[in-house]
Amino acid sequence: MITIGHGLPGVVVGLALVSIGSKIGAIYQTVFLLAFSYALLFLAKLVASVSASLARVPSGVKDVASTLGSNQWMVIKRVVVPIAAPGIGLGTILVFLTAMKELPATLMLRPTGFETLATQIWSSASINRFNEAAPYALILVLIAALPTFLISRPDKADRAYIQENVRGEK
Repeated sequence: MITIGHGLPGVVVGLALVSIGSKIGAIYQTVFLLAFSYALLFLAKLVASVSASLARVPSGVKDVASTLGSNQWMVIKRVVVPIAAPGIGLGTILVFLTAMKELPATLMLRPTGFETLATQIWSSASINRFNEAAPYALILVLIAALPTFLISRPDKADRAYIQENVRGEK
């Protein structure tokens, strides 16, 4: 059910929630409705990341921790979380990057006066004031640069593998 939202464009989710929100009235153009639209659009990415990260935890390691006297909560705290945390963190970064540049749903559902970097860029660029849009675009690029670097940097195991293969070719 969660993955259905990932396949829907922001425009479709935005229009559906505008329809629902305008009938209810009290939630239309609220931060709650905007956050709900982001959850519909991006929750599948986070769930997939968390699922994949938890699947990386070998069941044998959990069994060994249990047989050594750790209760269920201690196994989660000392074994599962340290192994799964990097993948969950990367999934969170991916959702953050995707949500940061979401425009259609944000334009339809944002509260009056609520501006994001994407809406600031859109507002200026739509009236051909690109010099006014440029600082917001630069801020968006700079904010996205650090998480992108963290996602794309090779870890120590990758570097060791690359070095071994380079030596083997020479």
